[in-house]
Order: sequence, then structure tokens, then C-alpha cells
Amino acid sequence: MNSSESSPPTRRFAGFDIETLSLDLNAVVYQLGVATLDLPREFHTTTDHIYGMPLVTFLDQYVFTGITLYSVYVDILPQTLRFKHVDPGTLDFHRGVSERAQGRVQEEPEFISSYLGQGRSDHPTIALELLQGWLSSPEELWINHPSFDVPRTRLLAKDFQYPGDLWNYRSERDVATIKASFKRLPFPGIYDTLVKVIDHVNGIQHKHQAQYDARYNLLWGVAGTAILNQLAWSWSSSSNHSDTVGNMVSDLRKILDL
Repeated sequence: MNSSESSPPTRRFAGFDIETLSLDLNAVVYQLGVATLDLPREFHTTTDHIYGMPLVTFLDQYVFTGITLYSVYVDILPQTLRFKHVDPGTLDFHRGVSERAQGRVQEEPEFISSYLGQGRSDHPTIALELLQGWLSSPEELWINHPSFDVPRTRLLAKDFQYPGDLWNYRSERDVATIKASFKRLPFPGIYDTLVKVIDHVNGIQHKHQAQYDARYNLLWGVAGTAILNQLAWSWSSSSNHSDTVGNMVSDLRKILDL
């Protein structure tokens, strides 16, 4: 295949999330989740188009359907042998998440073995190696409050003497920053609608499962940035901001039939 027939260059975006058995810095980390999305490198934004198409078409055909999910359960025993922390209240919380996800109540030993990964989990060094591979190249890594996920993941790597950086720290982006930008807008309708759209796409029943929370973070990062960019372009050329927001809210509701 010659160069003219090769695939166009892309940019990779990623979301990241962890699930822990404690809020302590030294918590047991029992699941790592990543979501990735590849988009054409040439990013063209005009007043009404992204990548040469309307915003809602871009979101529906690229963002909402083009994400790949990865997850790994991390073996708990090696972590507890290193005195990493397990909080009974957090354990009960995740047990409730498991019951809602599986539609039934589990006894405690069954819950520990099936939901928290014992018997189908990987040693922390193997899990970290997988994570490093998944996060080898994203230009933007979206995390909901990096101050929680990042130090606990890096401490896990330090505890098990994992060599090298897991990802490029310069790629880190905070989902809370995007949300705050929307909340500062004088038009609450766009934020409220985007919350419903992302919950609809991601599935709120998947909350607190690392790969789906990673997708949630990625959706907010990519979709949120695209919408804010279009609002900036539109408002620079129009004084009727309420109509711009109203049209965008209407389009978002149509595309997902909300």
C-alpha cells in the first residue's frame, strides 16, 4: 500500500478511572479503566461545522460510537500483603454497586471473589503494564479529579517497583474544569442537556465501573470541548447568544431522542 492509500493521521484522546477499596491514599486499587478515541488530526472548527460536518453529526458518528474500552481487575492479595488499606464502608458501597449491576444480592465471599477480581484478576505489575500500553499515546487524558486517581495509581506503581512512567503527565486534563466552564455560562440549558446526553450515552447503570467511568470522563472532555469551541466561534460572529444555545440544545435532544 502506498502512502496515498494509507489511513490519515489521527489524534488519540483517552479517559482514565480507577476503583479503590478505600479513600485513603494507600488504598487497594482493584480496577483500572481506560477509554480511547481516535479522531482525524486535522481539526477544523467553523461556526457550524467540526471536521466538515455539523456538531451533532460529529458527536453522533465519531464521539458517541467510536470509543474503545479497556479494563483490568487488579489482584487484591498482593496489595493487602503490603498493608494497603481496605475500608469496610467503601467495600459495602462497592458491594451495592455490584448488586445493582448484576440485579441480585451476593454473599460477601462471593462478592469478593467475583466482583473484586479474585480468581480473574492480574498481579499489579501486569495490570500496570496493560495500563501503560493503553495510555502510551493520548494527546489528552481526561480524568475526573486527577488529585484522587493519579497519586493512588502512582503509589501502586511505586509499591510494586514498576519501572517508567505510566503516561505523559502533560496530557492530563480535569473533567471538573470542563464542567465548571459550562456552569459559568449564563445559559444553564446547555449544561443540563449535555449531562442528560452523556448519561444516556454512557449508561448511568455503569457508574463506578472503571472502564465506563473512563468513558464518561472522555465524553465530557471531547464533547464538552467541541461544544465550548463551537459556542466561542458562534458568539464571536453573532450577538444573539440565546438563539445559538437554544438551537444547540434542540439539536442535542433530537439526536438522542431525549
